[in-house]
Amino acid sequence: MGIGEFFEKWKRFVKDDRDDPAVDPVASLQKVVRDNKLAISSLAIAWEQDLSGAAVIKNRREILLYDGNKTALWVISSLQELFRGARLPPSAGDMERYPEEYVPFFYSIEGHVIQACDAGRQDPTDDAFVRIYSEMRRRPEGQSLGFVHDAIYQAAALTLAMQPFSRMEYEAVFDQLARSARRWREGRVSRRYLRYLKENLR
Repeated sequence: MGIGEFFEKWKRFVKDDRDDPAVDPVASLQKVVRDNKLAISSLAIAWEQDLSGAAVIKNRREILLYDGNKTALWVISSLQELFRGARLPPSAGDMERYPEEYVPFFYSIEGHVIQACDAGRQDPTDDAFVRIYSEMRRRPEGQSLGFVHDAIYQAAALTLAMQPFSRMEYEAVFDQLARSARRWREGRVSRRYLRYLKENLR
């Protein structure tokens, strides 16, 4: 798939996802939305700020949801509780072409990456993203690697809660994200992956 075709898929997702019948929130998320009268079609993640104004996450399992007007706290025990089904993902080669049904997952993660880097005033290196994505795939509940890692964890939680994905599909998505960051890498301190995201996905 050429880069132009890939971004056309992203644009269609942003435009059409609100009425996507595949959206099927888990019970815990439904309860928070119902109790707080949130607009589920507009949910995003918000973060607290430290004294300098930079975003912080004190506990990545305590997720602050924002619908454009109101906020509410959604608490999870792990990502494991959000995996649903046993559907197998496409092959790695097919995943590199970003199948239509996985565009919402990729969009949610990389879109939140840009927001988290801006809000946290951080520009992780390509190597850092490779490590974060690899850790998310292999050890979802592993030790935090910092704010951006925790923000990605929360983005993954919201994505898994909104639409059914199995553990195998989750791993395949993060495997592809790690390959993408590795492909952009030029050296130990290069930041081409993040620059690519900011130039194309804003």
